[in-house]
Amino acid sequence: MKNYYKILIVIFIFFISCKQLPPFKGKQDLVGSWHCEKIEITTPRGTNFGFLMRKYGFANFSIYQDSLYSFSMNILQDVVLEKEILGGTYSKTVLQAGYKNTRTGYYQTTDSSLILFDFNKVKINEESYSFCERVLLTTFTDEDKRFWKIFWKKDN
Repeated sequence: MKNYYKILIVIFIFFISCKQLPPFKGKQDLVGSWHCEKIEITTPRGTNFGFLMRKYGFANFSIYQDSLYSFSMNILQDVVLEKEILGGTYSKTVLQAGYKNTRTGYYQTTDSSLILFDFNKVKINEESYSFCERVLLTTFTDEDKRFWKIFWKKDN
């Protein structure tokens, strides 16, 4: 019976120590190192596709307190979209293995946008951002008019 109470006490202490972390709320929570979990892309024709980044490569986004950032995305395996057309399967490579995108520079933020500059203060990209609990969601439209949604998790 004593062991039963000891086990209950240990379980109780475990549950108390596993408190829920508060959700991220604003631009002060942007600072830190993030890794990409998932990407969703919508083409100008309205085709949607998404993929888990860990299956095809990796992406990291570090935002520093001193208004500097670094971004790196590497696709190690072709991202292929498969569609059924008239009973046949049609495959199209939407991101090729070997795709790399690396950027560093300065950033500015508002409550909903993140503006990225290179080191010469030339604007590279403007992204909208929001938080869903402890996930950072960034969205932007690229030069090919594809709409990107990137889901980021903060590294501990």
